[in-house]
Amino acid sequence: MASPTSPVRALRAARPALVRSALGAAVAALVLSVAAPGASAAGVVAPGNFTGMGFDACAAPSSTTMDKWMRAKENPYRAVGVYISGGMRACDQPNLTAGWVSHQTKMGWHIMPLTVGRQAACSGFSKRVSSSPTNTYAKARSQGWTAASNAVARAKKLGLAKGSTLFYDMESWHTGYTRCDASTLWFLSAWTNSLHSAGYAGGVYSSASTGITLLNRMASNRPKGYHLPDFIWYAQWVTKHQKTTDTPYIDKNHWANHQRIHQFFGGHHARNGGVTLNIDSNWLDVRRLGSAGSTTGPSPSATPSPTATATAAPRFACTQSAITRTAYPATSARSSRALIGALQCLLRNRGFTSANATGAWNKATTTALQKFERSVGLPVGTTATRRVWTALAVNGIKGPRLRNGDSKPAHAVIALSRSLNAAIGAGLHGTGYFGDLTEAAVKRYKRQVLGAHRGIVGPGTWKALKAGRIGRLPAARTAMPSSGPARGSIVERPSAAASPSAAARPTATPSASPSASPSASPSAGTSPSASASAAVPSPAASSPSAASADAASAPPVEKGASDRGLAKAHPGAAAGDPARSSASGIKAPTRKAAPERPVVLRDRVPVMHPAPATAAPRVNPMALLTRQLRQVLVNVDVETDRAFRLFIPWLGH
Repeated sequence: MASPTSPVRALRAARPALVRSALGAAVAALVLSVAAPGASAAGVVAPGNFTGMGFDACAAPSSTTMDKWMRAKENPYRAVGVYISGGMRACDQPNLTAGWVSHQTKMGWHIMPLTVGRQAACSGFSKRVSSSPTNTYAKARSQGWTAASNAVARAKKLGLAKGSTLFYDMESWHTGYTRCDASTLWFLSAWTNSLHSAGYAGGVYSSASTGITLLNRMASNRPKGYHLPDFIWYAQWVTKHQKTTDTPYIDKNHWANHQRIHQFFGGHHARNGGVTLNIDSNWLDVRRLGSAGSTTGPSPSATPSPTATATAAPRFACTQSAITRTAYPATSARSSRALIGALQCLLRNRGFTSANATGAWNKATTTALQKFERSVGLPVGTTATRRVWTALAVNGIKGPRLRNGDSKPAHAVIALSRSLNAAIGAGLHGTGYFGDLTEAAVKRYKRQVLGAHRGIVGPGTWKALKAGRIGRLPAARTAMPSSGPARGSIVERPSAAASPSAAARPTATPSASPSASPSASPSAGTSPSASASAAVPSPAASSPSAASADAASAPPVEKGASDRGLAKAHPGAAAGDPARSSASGIKAPTRKAAPERPVVLRDRVPVMHPAPATAAPRVNPMALLTRQLRQVLVNVDVETDRAFRLFIPWLGH
């Protein structure tokens, strides 16, 4: 007989208590899982399943701020975008820890992890994607693979579990250059491929009119071995409240299964719970891959019927280079397809029509034109005059104060260039950089229209341009090719390391098959070299297949992608590929100058050029000094000028 204190009897007596404690633990775990739907034993799956408002900021707000926002009745946001990695981050992240991520998820926030690193090869940022086409852009693919590997390592430290979507922030760039576009697309392909090999989903953030448009074309005509992102996060700043992810830049059957985020309002202040933050606003419609109603990658393209293909009107490719022209003459039904197409693109972009641009004048064009003319008080007609072009180019632009050296916001600088080209025939090429040529054009416009002389664009200048006030066109001069340099530089000398060579023309297609793996490809998983067996087709090609790809494009959004988390670009760099302008053949005007001098009449950083072979004429040193002092005195007041003349009598000669 067992004693009362035997182990068997004690175990029998304790069995009900053990069962009760086990049930209690299971119930507690279930409650926690319901309270925090994005959390799991392995970490947080971000952003999870969510449809609604979200915001992103340069630096992750403190937990105290996030809690106040979450508890505020007026707060519409339930998702937050944070920059977790990347060498181009502009802000430190002192608050971003694994504990912060876990706490925000339990509070009900959906996390949108972002990485911002190398940018397009033809952008003005200091760290760029390699544009070398060797082995189907093997170096660019290797860089994309490495960026994804670093992002995965950082995500794991923050407690972001497998199945999470990691987004890459690829800021807007001037598209239309084969090597620049192709290298960026292969970089993003390797980014997605590397994330898939690690068990994560891939996402891309970019401007709707540039990066997203190119990805949309790739989804329509994907080459073998190219990896499309699972989610798209596009910037298209339209209104303060845009609760939709529909956009003309993305086909309806691409990324259609809860795979889109729309950034609809750029940097602005929002106040909730007594705390103000500077944020971008977004509308999310996302589902975790593999959950109900979600699939991996964009949906396959629907095959159009022969009847629909035959009757569909051809679209005009509304690229930035197609809209930006050095001159905007009066445009009517008899004008060229290029002019009519550019007009239709701007009218649609400004919200005066929803019809696609075709390059052919139609009833919708007339209706939209007259609607715009009435809105700004211009005479209503069936011709887009220079006044119409001047006002339309800057319509909707908030009008920031701009001066020489500015490159932000780029969409405002580009719009200013277009408006000046229409108003006074400035001949600018819309580089997105306010340089010497732009300053000279501003001075000429203000002198003719406003009676001012300063080369600074302020409220008065914007008001005059938006009203369609125009000046005189310059005297006739030697005609230049209409397809001249697309960057506004009279002379360009790019360095071989910083940008593609002059051979990078849109007419060439990169090699079709790689011969070797990139040297920096990781050994684990699928290498980036193995993922590429065909090159990206040229986005600017004129073949029938490229024409069908162009059909997916839409008018460019001048209110470009946000660069909130991105480090500043080089102040003298423009947003385009310098290779094209270097091969343009446009030479600097001949000047009498010292044996070596900087050419400054252009929208780029001055570059030293050697003197012509012919001997320079003799210059009187005293006369040269006089001219230099005269130039100095231009910016001083009258009293200082008079004092100089008293002490230096020969200055007035």
